[in-house]
Amino acid sequence: MQARRWIVWRLLPWLVGAAILAAALSLWRLTSTHVTVIVNGQPVEVATHRRTVGGAVRLAGVALDEAVYIEPPAETPLQPGMVIAVGRLRPVIVHADGQTLLASTRQTDPQAIVAELGIALGPQDAVVIERALRPSPSEVAADPDLAGLPPLPREIRVARAQPILVHQIDSLTGAATDVSFVTTERSLGRALIAAGYALYAADRVSPPLETAVTGPLEVTLERATPVTLIADGQTRLTRTHQRTVGGLLAEMGLALSGEDYSLPSPAESLRPGLTVRLVRVRVEERVEQEAVPFGTLYVPDPDMALDQRREIAPGEPGVLERRIHARLEDGRVVSEAVVGEWISRQPQPRTVAYGTRITIRTLQTPYGPLQYWRVLRVLATSYSPSTAGDKQPGDPFFGLSATGAPVVRGIVATDPRVIPLGTPLYVPGYGMGHALDVGGAVKGFRIDLGYDDANLVLWNSWVSVYLLVPVPPPDEIIWVLPE
Repeated sequence: MQARRWIVWRLLPWLVGAAILAAALSLWRLTSTHVTVIVNGQPVEVATHRRTVGGAVRLAGVALDEAVYIEPPAETPLQPGMVIAVGRLRPVIVHADGQTLLASTRQTDPQAIVAELGIALGPQDAVVIERALRPSPSEVAADPDLAGLPPLPREIRVARAQPILVHQIDSLTGAATDVSFVTTERSLGRALIAAGYALYAADRVSPPLETAVTGPLEVTLERATPVTLIADGQTRLTRTHQRTVGGLLAEMGLALSGEDYSLPSPAESLRPGLTVRLVRVRVEERVEQEAVPFGTLYVPDPDMALDQRREIAPGEPGVLERRIHARLEDGRVVSEAVVGEWISRQPQPRTVAYGTRITIRTLQTPYGPLQYWRVLRVLATSYSPSTAGDKQPGDPFFGLSATGAPVVRGIVATDPRVIPLGTPLYVPGYGMGHALDVGGAVKGFRIDLGYDDANLVLWNSWVSVYLLVPVPPPDEIIWVLPE
């Protein structure tokens, strides 16, 4: 314990001294004046307690007797944030007319530096800065005013203007135009670009673009033709020295095969901005199948009662096959043609047995017993001369049935496919009648009961209609009624 106390007492003076020194340093920093000294364009940050510009310049490492100029003057009192410009001699390497010279100057303008060396410049010559010092990005970020400072040349080049003559040739017509200009660029490629020429990979330039410009140059520039090529799902903007569409396709490795074609045709001449489309043609063959419906074969069965049916075989559809040639252009079907068709499987008919055994029966009616040989369930409606069709009184056919009989009670309109014309019949609630008329709406299992205009009774109900004897001859009987 006593040893620890002894150590603390020994270190205490040093700790106190360090604290006093740190406090003094902080106080010195807080009370110092911060300025920026620009030495030949290079910024130097200075914090000082000196009172004048000259004192700040000396702290920036420049002796006052070395300075060519100081702005503001050396005796000016310092102000916080002041920017002080100092110029002093500095070395600059100058390349001119095949020589390399070393100049000591305070100038920042390259042309002024060249003038100090006595180098004469022509009206189109240029002085190019090859290497220069500039404020760093961090320095500009700390003090944005430094961004406006000019670069300090360290190495400059006198670029003598050289004449260039360009023979520009149209690759399609062979026509040539001559244009001349002067340049201070080092290479032919840079000179052409600086003169406003847009150069493309397909253009032919002689001599090569990397040729150094050390004297007058004569250049041949053969322009490629700009065209748009659409082929195989791609659109390409390209340039070519070919003169025809066919030459362009061959140059691009696009061969026409089979029925392929191009728009325009291969013999067509190219022109700037032309769009060339290569159409790939393919012919495909396919076989389509279609079901062939089967019919119904009816066979009589004398052991089965009239209007009874029995299915013997269900039937099976056939197969119709067609061979189709399809023409596709760029994968899209543009036409189809049937080149053949055949039935690969014949349909098998549905076989149905129908009854042919007729039984005569007797029906008790208000007219006495009536014998009938067939009874049908039908929808019964009614009509009269004035309600049938669009014929008006005075028309010679007004009030007449299809068979010419006047429309009165007892005249019945039927579908002859179900009840043949002339068939005697009986309808409960209506009475006796004959099938002597037809109608546009009377189809299938439907009848229209005739009346005269004065005694019309409206019908619209399902009834049983009895076909009365005598039984027609077998060849006049409709054995199989429609479905």
